[in-house]
Amino acid sequence: MADIESRLKGDGILLLDGAMGTQLMLKGIKAGETSETWVLNRPDDVSAIHKSYFDAGADIVITNTFGATPIKLSHFGLSKKAEEINKVGVELAKSVCPDGGFVAGGMGPSGKLLKPYGDGDKDELFENFKLQSVALMEGGADLIVIETMMDLNEAEIALKAAVSTNLPVFVSITFDKKKRGYFTMMGNRPEDAAKSLIDLGARVVGANCTLRIGDMVELVKEISDASSVPVMAEPNAGSPELEDGKPKYVDGPKDFAKKLPDLISAGAKIVGGCCGTTPETTMEMRKVIDSL
Repeated sequence: MADIESRLKGDGILLLDGAMGTQLMLKGIKAGETSETWVLNRPDDVSAIHKSYFDAGADIVITNTFGATPIKLSHFGLSKKAEEINKVGVELAKSVCPDGGFVAGGMGPSGKLLKPYGDGDKDELFENFKLQSVALMEGGADLIVIETMMDLNEAEIALKAAVSTNLPVFVSITFDKKKRGYFTMMGNRPEDAAKSLIDLGARVVGANCTLRIGDMVELVKEISDASSVPVMAEPNAGSPELEDGKPKYVDGPKDFAKKLPDLISAGAKIVGGCCGTTPETTMEMRKVIDSL
């Protein structure tokens, strides 16, 4: 079976899954409930979501461990369950992974701003990300995906921890579109972020969340121009609007997928969806990729 490195070196486009949170909302996750509790309390639902994305044509699914550092889980009284949640999270995805598919251990922000803007301590964050990345590796992850990082400094800390596992690490940053261009919440530019992360060992760099697919095309081009490694992109399906008490996103599966060729032409080699995307979105994306 091909490993993820050989797939990255090939000419094909790799398809990531879509949103986990959107699917959990449809299954009844409560407001204020952290999605990571479902890894232990409702594992069949989590694995069913992973399977739906694999069935829709995803090459890679990302574990339901986005906020599974001890520091973030401590808000829910689960800090001591961090290792278990990360390991089980991988096992749930692996249990439905088809031949040729890959499971990425998902890591997100700690929820703390680094000093001097907040009380986040670099050493503490490193130890948290190290524990998480090792647990993901021990659970059997094929790679690690660090996502939705708003601060390049925190992304660098997470990356340093993750590369110690010797797994390939993808790092995705969240940018906003301003009059002067694209910036993170902390003022980091795309080209600076890409170069810094590559220097620290990122196997793939890119962007996710915040932006719709049409708004992410120019951003991906900027990252691609500055990057010596493959580029990933996971746009949102727009902002949600309530319909019958449930969130409905502006970009439906077909509308989202129609713009995918532009994202690929801009330089994205790994594509997926963030907030509001669904297995139906993944299915439409698969059709487009197979037609290219």
